[in-house]
This record gives sequence, C-alpha cells and structure tokens, in this order.
Amino acid sequence: MEWFGQTLWYEVNSSLLQPDLQLGMTTTIGRANLSMYEVFEVSHSFIRRRLHGEKVAWVTSSIARFNSELLQKENRHIDGLCLYQQLLKVGPLVANDPQRIKNAFELDLIIEDPKTQSWKSNLLKYQQDARYYTQGDVLQDAELFQWYQEQTSQVQWDTVSNSVRSFIQSAYGFLLRSVLLCPKNRFLIRKCEVLHQNRVPVVVVAWLTPSIWKTSDESQFTPFFSFAHNTNVWSMGEAVRTGVLRSSACDINDDSWVAPCTFYCRACMIDKSGELGYTSAHILHVSVIAVKHGGQKTARPVAVFGLARARQSHHRVGSGGVYADHGWMHLVDAVHGIDQRWAFRSHLSQIHAVGVFID
Repeated sequence: MEWFGQTLWYEVNSSLLQPDLQLGMTTTIGRANLSMYEVFEVSHSFIRRRLHGEKVAWVTSSIARFNSELLQKENRHIDGLCLYQQLLKVGPLVANDPQRIKNAFELDLIIEDPKTQSWKSNLLKYQQDARYYTQGDVLQDAELFQWYQEQTSQVQWDTVSNSVRSFIQSAYGFLLRSVLLCPKNRFLIRKCEVLHQNRVPVVVVAWLTPSIWKTSDESQFTPFFSFAHNTNVWSMGEAVRTGVLRSSACDINDDSWVAPCTFYCRACMIDKSGELGYTSAHILHVSVIAVKHGGQKTARPVAVFGLARARQSHHRVGSGGVYADHGWMHLVDAVHGIDQRWAFRSHLSQIHAVGVFID
C-alpha cells in the first residue's frame, strides 16, 4: 500500500489458528426473551505480542485475521486514517459476520435526509410496528394516561421552587411521553428522579431495569466509563426496548466503510464497576458534559445513560476524524476523539437509565 510516499505492507490471513479460537471470550447483552446478542472475540495475536504483558486487544474473528506494518509501531505513532484504509480489506468479512450487531440504517429504523445530509428516524417503519404508538397523543390512551398520572403524582411539586418548577415539569412530561412511544417500555422503569448540582436541577432521569450483560471473563474489564448518548425519542425507545445502543449508522454495502462496532457519546471515567457501582452521581457527572450537546430544543432531546466497559486504557485519536475513530475501535474498546466525543463498543455498553436535560 502506498501512503504519502511510503510503501506499507498489510495482510489478511485466510483463517484463524485453532488456539486463538479456544482462547476466545463471549459477551452477551440485551433483554431476556426478546433480543439477546452474543459476540465472540479473540485476542489479536500480533498486538498481544507487541504489548509485552499489557492487556490484550480483543477483536472479532474477522479483525483477528488482519495484520499490518502499522501495528508494529507505538499507538501514538500510528496514522489512524491509514489504518482505516487498510482495514477496508476486511470490510466484507466484518459486514457479513453473523454476530455483528446491525446498525439502525440496516434495519430501516433511520433514513438519510437529503436536505440536511443527516440521519433521521424512519417514522413509516415505526408506524408499521405494533409495538410503537404513532397515532396522535399517547395520553389519549386511557391506560397510558393513568400510568402517566401515577408517575407525575409521585413528585412533591409543592416542594419545588417556583422559579424552576415549570422547567422540571416540562422535562418530566417530555421524558414520560417519550418512554410511552413504546408502551411496554414503561414496565422497565424502576423510578424517576430529578438530579441537582449545587441545588440547580440538571436532568430528569428514569432508572431502568438494566439491560442484561454478561461475559465469560469479567476479570479482563477495567477501566469503566459513565456515558450519555444524546439521541431522538424513537432511537431511545428502541435502545430501551432491545437493551442495546446500536453502532453508528452506515451503508455496509458501501466499500468505503468498514461496518462500525461502536456508538458516539459523551463520557467520563469512573472507578467502580457493575450495577451497584453505577449511581446518580455518575449520571450527574456526565450530564454536565452532555447537556451542552442535547436538550429538548435540539434534534437529540433525550439521553441514554449507562456503563461502558473496556479491557485496555482508552486510545486518544489525534487526527483522521471519524474514520480514524472507527478504525481504532475495531482494535480497542474505548476511543476518545479529537472532537472530545467518546466511542464505545455496543456489546460492552450496558444501558441503565434515560433522561431529559432541564433547559
């Protein structure tokens, strides 16, 4: 491969060695009796040798067949855009991996808006799905209206300051209506609360029954991150329903893309793992960052909160944009982009709550 006057070699092996397959790790995420996703990964043998005892790079079987001269360098010296161009060689293998979690574009859940050249929800798809409420106001349904009233009656509004009451009520109502767009999602809500910082209300949160997450070797995981993924109400409903945040959208038939395995978000590192270690404080901490990039008046009015796990220190991408981000995410579990966004693998990111920021 020629890259700015340099000749760089890379290769794709025809198959994996049997020892690699025997030392694999399996991770499961989703909702019981609905949508369980199982992802099998192996340690990348070349990267494992180079790290000399550091934590290994766990990759899919497709990526494990990829090797490159670039991987002989220290991470900070690798051109991420060049790496991505080389990874295109395994693009078809990645796209056809039966264990890959499909993105929303593949499932017709989103479509491209030609005017803005951005993704938007495919409302026709949701209208054809009986699991979603798309006709009129959800509160016109007597059963859903009763649930809505039960939730709002739990708030002691007379204790809320008059100066912020209307803002909290607006965020609270918007969150509950958004949840009800997929009516069965209401059964996943454990409690709602308003989180404050220095007595200033920041976000209304609906705590969920966490999505199921299990792995064959939990000892591999550290560090941990609290993430906030700003999105639209329909994508939020689908994430809550299925228990997984799908990876960034792309047309897998476009040979200029390697199907991503990650989603973008705002995040902060935390020092505890597991369900008991994920608290309101973690949500509040990341909300202070994410509120700048979302809110009721934006195209991403709701946020999905959760715990992302990694098996190596995160990689900081210095150049190359989203291509470099996605290239690195096929090799490591956590990437911090030059635009301050974070990217985590979908199957390593457990959903715990949804919320609406208080404008």
